[in-house]
Amino acid sequence: LSKRETPSLGIRLLSDLKTIFRDEDRLRTDAILHELHRIEEAPWGDIRGKALDARGLAKRLAEYDIKPVQIRTLAGAGKGYRREDFYDAWSRYLSPPPIEHETSETNETQVPALPSWREAPDPAADFG
Repeated sequence: LSKRETPSLGIRLLSDLKTIFRDEDRLRTDAILHELHRIEEAPWGDIRGKALDARGLAKRLAEYDIKPVQIRTLAGAGKGYRREDFYDAWSRYLSPPPIEHETSETNETQVPALPSWREAPDPAADFG
């Protein structure tokens, strides 16, 4: 695989976190790590011989100006992350899904041709 096809670990982390957050406004670090470690074929359970921990997560996210904050969830209070803090990084580094087109767009396919005045129906023809 080329480097272009394989996302960096940072981009992979952002992508995995977007999936983990789903509709949550905030998640505690321990919950995030638990979910990251459960992702099959992801490197988070074994990076250089050990699982990603809170310190490693914070260090990787700091590269995107995302820092842990004190939060409160149903599971209790603790350090964690807010969804809103990821918006900038997600919009900058995660490309939107490609839009599928059946055919390539050209000027002819984008804008339908307007009928000329000769092609317009004759309004007097209805009153015959």
